[in-house]
Amino acid sequence: MIENQPNQATETNPQIETSSIAPEKKQKPWLMTGLLVLLILSLGTTGFFAYQNYQLKNKPPSFSTINLAPTKAEPTTTLPTVALTAYTDEKFQFSFSYPQELNLSAEVRNLEKEYQEYRDECAKPGGGCGGGPWPDYEVDLKNNNNQIVLYVRVYEKGKADIYLDGNTFPFSEEITFGGVSPAYYNEYPGSRFTYAASYGDRLYTLDGISKVTTWTGPDLVKKEEDYGISLIALEEIAKTFKLPTP
Repeated sequence: MIENQPNQATETNPQIETSSIAPEKKQKPWLMTGLLVLLILSLGTTGFFAYQNYQLKNKPPSFSTINLAPTKAEPTTTLPTVALTAYTDEKFQFSFSYPQELNLSAEVRNLEKEYQEYRDECAKPGGGCGGGPWPDYEVDLKNNNNQIVLYVRVYEKGKADIYLDGNTFPFSEEITFGGVSPAYYNEYPGSRFTYAASYGDRLYTLDGISKVTTWTGPDLVKKEEDYGISLIALEEIAKTFKLPTP
Protein backbone atom coordinates (compact mmCIF):
# COMPACT_ATOMS: atom_id res chain seq x y z
CA MET A 1 0.00 0.00 0.00
CA ILE A 2 1.35 3.28 -0.90
CA GLU A 3 0.75 6.03 1.64
CA ASN A 4 -0.06 9.51 0.50
CA GLN A 5 3.13 11.49 0.70
CA PRO A 6 3.27 15.13 0.86
CA ASN A 7 3.82 16.76 -2.49
CA GLN A 8 7.51 17.21 -2.61
CA ALA A 9 7.33 19.63 -5.39
CA THR A 10 5.00 21.79 -3.41
CA GLU A 11 7.26 21.92 -0.40
CA THR A 12 10.54 22.38 -2.13
CA ASN A 13 9.52 24.67 -4.99
CA PRO A 14 6.70 26.93 -3.92
CA GLN A 15 5.13 29.00 -6.69
CA ILE A 16 5.32 32.75 -6.29
CA GLU A 17 2.24 34.69 -7.36
CA THR A 18 3.71 37.74 -8.95
CA SER A 19 0.32 39.28 -9.53
CA SER A 20 -0.36 39.82 -5.83
CA ILE A 21 2.85 41.76 -5.08
CA ALA A 22 3.07 45.01 -7.21
CA PRO A 23 6.45 46.53 -7.73
CA GLU A 24 6.99 49.68 -5.59
CA LYS A 25 6.71 52.93 -7.61
CA LYS A 26 9.48 55.46 -7.24
CA GLN A 27 8.38 58.90 -5.80
CA LYS A 28 9.24 61.94 -7.95
CA PRO A 29 11.46 64.31 -5.92
CA TRP A 30 10.35 67.55 -7.74
CA LEU A 31 6.70 66.97 -6.83
CA MET A 32 7.51 66.74 -3.17
CA THR A 33 9.60 69.88 -3.39
CA GLY A 34 6.75 71.84 -5.07
CA LEU A 35 4.25 70.77 -2.46
CA LEU A 36 6.64 71.81 0.27
CA VAL A 37 7.14 75.25 -1.32
CA LEU A 38 3.38 75.78 -1.67
CA LEU A 39 2.91 74.83 1.95
CA ILE A 40 5.57 77.30 3.07
CA LEU A 41 4.07 80.10 0.94
CA SER A 42 0.56 79.40 2.27
CA LEU A 43 1.78 79.50 5.85
CA GLY A 44 3.76 82.70 5.15
CA THR A 45 0.79 84.50 3.55
CA THR A 46 -1.54 83.49 6.38
CA GLY A 47 0.95 84.68 8.93
CA PHE A 48 1.47 88.03 7.15
CA PHE A 49 -2.25 88.90 7.08
CA ALA A 50 -2.65 87.73 10.66
CA TYR A 51 0.17 90.07 11.67
CA GLN A 52 -1.33 92.99 9.73
CA ASN A 53 -4.70 92.43 11.38
CA TYR A 54 -2.98 92.37 14.77
CA GLN A 55 -1.18 95.61 13.99
CA LEU A 56 -4.40 97.36 12.97
CA LYS A 57 -6.19 96.27 16.11
CA ASN A 58 -3.39 97.43 18.38
CA LYS A 59 -2.40 100.61 16.46
CA PRO A 60 -2.76 103.69 18.67
CA PRO A 61 -5.11 106.41 17.34
CA SER A 62 -3.44 109.08 15.23
CA PHE A 63 -4.14 112.77 15.57
CA SER A 64 -3.71 115.41 12.87
CA THR A 65 -1.83 118.52 13.87
CA ILE A 66 -4.04 121.61 14.08
CA ASN A 67 -2.52 125.05 14.02
CA LEU A 68 -4.12 126.84 16.93
CA ALA A 69 -2.18 130.02 16.40
CA PRO A 70 -4.51 133.02 16.08
CA THR A 71 -5.12 134.05 12.48
CA LYS A 72 -5.52 137.59 11.31
CA ALA A 73 -9.13 138.30 10.49
CA GLU A 74 -9.75 139.50 6.96
CA PRO A 75 -11.12 143.03 6.95
CA THR A 76 -14.74 143.18 5.84
CA THR A 77 -15.92 145.97 3.62
CA THR A 78 -19.22 147.42 4.72
CA LEU A 79 -20.79 149.67 2.15
CA PRO A 80 -22.25 152.78 3.72
CA THR A 81 -25.98 153.16 3.51
CA VAL A 82 -26.81 156.03 1.20
CA ALA A 83 -29.80 158.07 2.22
CA LEU A 84 -31.96 158.89 -0.78
CA THR A 85 -34.48 161.57 -1.47
CA ALA A 86 -37.29 160.40 -3.73
CA TYR A 87 -39.02 162.78 -6.10
CA THR A 88 -42.41 161.89 -7.62
CA ASP A 89 -43.90 164.37 -10.01
CA GLU A 90 -47.48 165.26 -9.14
CA LYS A 91 -48.54 166.12 -12.66
CA PHE A 92 -46.95 163.39 -14.80
CA GLN A 93 -46.22 160.79 -12.11
CA PHE A 94 -42.64 160.00 -13.13
CA SER A 95 -40.13 159.55 -10.31
CA PHE A 96 -36.43 159.37 -9.51
CA SER A 97 -34.19 159.34 -6.44
CA TYR A 98 -30.95 161.11 -5.58
CA PRO A 99 -28.49 160.92 -2.64
CA GLN A 100 -29.12 163.43 0.12
CA GLU A 101 -25.38 164.00 0.51
CA LEU A 102 -25.29 165.71 -2.89
CA ASN A 103 -27.43 168.53 -1.48
CA LEU A 104 -29.59 168.79 -4.56
CA SER A 105 -33.06 170.24 -4.79
CA ALA A 106 -35.87 169.59 -7.28
CA GLU A 107 -37.81 172.43 -8.83
CA VAL A 108 -40.56 172.62 -11.47
CA ARG A 109 -39.57 175.08 -14.14
CA ASN A 110 -41.93 177.81 -15.36
CA LEU A 111 -41.67 177.08 -19.08
CA GLU A 112 -44.67 179.15 -20.08
CA LYS A 113 -42.97 182.33 -18.96
CA GLU A 114 -39.64 181.33 -20.50
CA TYR A 115 -41.25 180.41 -23.79
CA GLN A 116 -42.91 183.80 -24.05
CA GLU A 117 -39.58 185.49 -23.38
CA TYR A 118 -38.02 183.30 -26.05
CA ARG A 119 -40.67 184.22 -28.60
CA ASP A 120 -40.28 187.92 -27.79
CA GLU A 121 -36.54 187.67 -28.34
CA CYS A 122 -37.09 185.93 -31.66
CA ALA A 123 -39.42 188.71 -32.80
CA LYS A 124 -36.77 191.39 -32.37
CA PRO A 125 -34.93 192.65 -35.46
CA GLY A 126 -32.05 190.36 -36.16
CA GLY A 127 -33.39 187.81 -33.75
CA GLY A 128 -33.63 184.19 -34.72
CA CYS A 129 -35.16 181.03 -33.34
CA GLY A 130 -33.92 177.55 -33.87
CA GLY A 131 -33.38 174.22 -32.21
CA GLY A 132 -35.85 171.51 -31.39
CA PRO A 133 -39.41 171.75 -30.10
CA TRP A 134 -40.04 173.58 -26.85
CA PRO A 135 -40.85 171.22 -23.93
CA ASP A 136 -44.23 171.40 -22.23
CA TYR A 137 -42.94 170.56 -18.76
CA GLU A 138 -39.60 170.43 -16.97
CA VAL A 139 -38.25 169.47 -13.53
CA ASP A 140 -34.73 170.62 -12.66
CA LEU A 141 -32.34 169.17 -10.11
CA LYS A 142 -30.04 171.96 -8.89
CA ASN A 143 -26.90 172.07 -6.77
CA ASN A 144 -26.05 174.60 -4.06
CA ASN A 145 -24.84 177.07 -6.69
CA ASN A 146 -28.25 176.99 -8.39
CA GLN A 147 -26.73 175.14 -11.37
CA ILE A 148 -28.94 172.58 -13.12
CA VAL A 149 -27.14 169.23 -12.97
CA LEU A 150 -30.08 167.09 -14.11
CA TYR A 151 -33.43 167.84 -15.68
CA VAL A 152 -36.44 165.88 -16.91
CA ARG A 153 -38.54 167.24 -19.75
CA VAL A 154 -41.95 166.18 -21.00
CA TYR A 155 -43.11 166.81 -24.57
CA GLU A 156 -46.79 166.47 -25.28
CA LYS A 157 -48.43 164.75 -28.25
CA GLY A 158 -47.05 165.67 -31.65
CA LYS A 159 -43.69 166.87 -30.40
CA ALA A 160 -42.11 163.48 -29.81
CA ASP A 161 -41.71 162.69 -33.50
CA ILE A 162 -40.39 166.16 -34.23
CA TYR A 163 -37.85 165.80 -31.43
CA LEU A 164 -36.62 162.38 -32.49
CA ASP A 165 -36.83 162.79 -36.26
CA GLY A 166 -35.30 166.24 -36.15
CA ASN A 167 -32.14 164.81 -34.59
CA THR A 168 -32.08 167.50 -31.95
CA PHE A 169 -29.61 165.19 -30.25
CA PRO A 170 -27.71 162.63 -32.33
CA PHE A 171 -28.68 159.55 -30.32
CA SER A 172 -25.96 156.93 -30.50
CA GLU A 173 -27.79 153.82 -29.34
CA GLU A 174 -31.14 152.26 -28.48
CA ILE A 175 -31.64 151.22 -24.86
CA THR A 176 -34.32 150.52 -22.28
CA PHE A 177 -35.05 153.51 -20.09
CA GLY A 178 -37.67 153.96 -17.41
CA GLY A 179 -39.14 150.58 -18.38
CA VAL A 180 -39.59 151.61 -22.03
CA SER A 181 -37.86 149.89 -24.94
CA PRO A 182 -36.65 151.07 -27.31
CA ALA A 183 -35.45 154.27 -25.71
CA TYR A 184 -32.47 156.32 -26.82
CA TYR A 185 -29.20 157.44 -25.33
CA ASN A 186 -26.32 159.71 -26.19
CA GLU A 187 -23.27 160.91 -24.28
CA TYR A 188 -21.08 163.94 -24.71
CA PRO A 189 -17.88 162.56 -23.14
CA GLY A 190 -16.96 164.17 -19.86
CA SER A 191 -19.75 166.72 -19.90
CA ARG A 192 -23.33 165.43 -20.29
CA PHE A 193 -25.68 162.67 -21.42
CA THR A 194 -29.25 162.47 -22.67
CA TYR A 195 -31.91 159.76 -22.38
CA ALA A 196 -35.15 159.85 -24.38
CA ALA A 197 -38.17 157.54 -24.15
CA SER A 198 -41.36 157.78 -26.16
CA TYR A 199 -44.19 156.65 -23.88
CA GLY A 200 -47.76 156.79 -25.09
CA ASP A 201 -48.43 160.21 -26.58
CA ARG A 202 -45.55 161.83 -24.71
CA LEU A 203 -41.81 161.98 -24.94
CA TYR A 204 -39.70 161.99 -21.77
CA THR A 205 -36.08 163.11 -21.76
CA LEU A 206 -33.55 163.13 -18.96
CA ASP A 207 -30.31 165.09 -19.18
CA GLY A 208 -27.35 164.97 -16.82
CA ILE A 209 -24.83 167.82 -16.89
CA SER A 210 -21.41 167.59 -15.26
CA LYS A 211 -19.88 170.69 -16.81
CA VAL A 212 -20.69 173.26 -19.46
CA THR A 213 -18.35 174.50 -22.17
CA THR A 214 -18.92 177.86 -23.84
CA TRP A 215 -17.08 179.95 -26.41
CA THR A 216 -17.39 183.70 -25.93
CA GLY A 217 -16.12 186.88 -27.56
CA PRO A 218 -14.97 187.55 -31.08
CA ASP A 219 -12.03 185.24 -30.61
CA LEU A 220 -14.27 182.44 -29.30
CA VAL A 221 -12.48 181.99 -26.02
CA LYS A 222 -13.25 178.58 -24.55
CA LYS A 223 -14.60 178.50 -21.03
CA GLU A 224 -15.46 175.39 -18.98
CA GLU A 225 -17.67 175.53 -15.93
CA ASP A 226 -17.57 172.47 -13.69
CA TYR A 227 -20.81 171.73 -11.84
CA GLY A 228 -19.11 169.69 -9.13
CA ILE A 229 -20.83 166.36 -9.79
CA SER A 230 -19.51 163.46 -11.86
CA LEU A 231 -21.33 161.88 -14.75
CA ILE A 232 -21.12 158.55 -12.90
CA ALA A 233 -23.13 159.99 -10.00
CA LEU A 234 -25.66 161.44 -12.44
CA GLU A 235 -25.96 158.09 -14.25
CA GLU A 236 -26.82 156.45 -10.92
CA ILE A 237 -29.67 158.93 -10.51
CA ALA A 238 -30.82 158.23 -14.07
CA LYS A 239 -31.02 154.51 -13.28
CA THR A 240 -33.71 155.23 -10.67
CA PHE A 241 -35.95 157.02 -13.16
CA LYS A 242 -39.38 155.42 -13.53
CA LEU A 243 -42.17 156.32 -15.88
CA PRO A 244 -45.78 156.25 -14.67
CA THR A 245 -47.67 152.96 -14.72
CA PRO A 246 -50.26 153.07 -17.52
